Amino acid sequence: MYDGDDEVINKVIAEYPDYKGEKLFWSLKNQEAPFYVKNIEKQQSVSVITYIYKGEEDSFSIPFIDDASVQNAIISAVVASKLGLSAEDIDKRMTQLEPVAMRLEVKVGQHGCTLINDSYNSDINSLDIALDFMNRRPDHRGRRHTLILSDIYQSGQAPEALYKEVSDLARKRGVVKFIGIGPELCKQHDVIQISEKFFFPNVEEFIASEVFASLRDEVILLKGARQFGFDQLTELLVQKVHETTL
Repeated sequence: MYDGDDEVINKVIAEYPDYKGEKLFWSLKNQEAPFYVKNIEKQQSVSVITYIYKGEEDSFSIPFIDDASVQNAIISAVVASKLGLSAEDIDKRMTQLEPVAMRLEVKVGQHGCTLINDSYNSDINSLDIALDFMNRRPDHRGRRHTLILSDIYQSGQAPEALYKEVSDLARKRGVVKFIGIGPELCKQHDVIQISEKFFFPNVEEFIASEVFASLRDEVILLKGARQFGFDQLTELLVQKVHETTL
């Protein structure tokens, strides 16, 4: 079972023409797919997914609108359909889904900032999920969005292609200020097509900079590989709450 719209997966599968097992895949583009996702309608807090399976058109709703939840729901629906659950049962159970605790931490920052902390790993897929989360999160104060990102390791992509994809994702998700930390990002600074951008070889030099001192009234996504020590940034940027015992 796989995503029929993923070019890499399709390329790998094509390398094994003698495979005799069933190929169950879903697609938003290929109407001939075993599980064709005809439409995804995102409302205020609900997504309605319309699909065609075995020639029958049905739909289900989930109480989420983020891309990761929609993708997970589609995968679950494919499995459930294959196992014989009816479209009615799938819809009934999907509407009962409840949010699970995410690794994304939202904290009140200093100087009018809000911090979204995802500084536990750094890869292109989780970056897109975190950017989508930041972009969809309501902010009635209209603050600008800032991404602080470390080098991404073990992506399997050439650095220039990787960071061009990072740049495209960030722009698509409304990032207007980019702060890159790490030697590779410093080398690829021209690839990042965001007008307000800054680069530092390590966290320590960023903390000592005027760029760090000038962070004000921003929604900041912290996304870094563990070895870059982004916990230092979180500690310095989060608003301290002091308690006094009398």
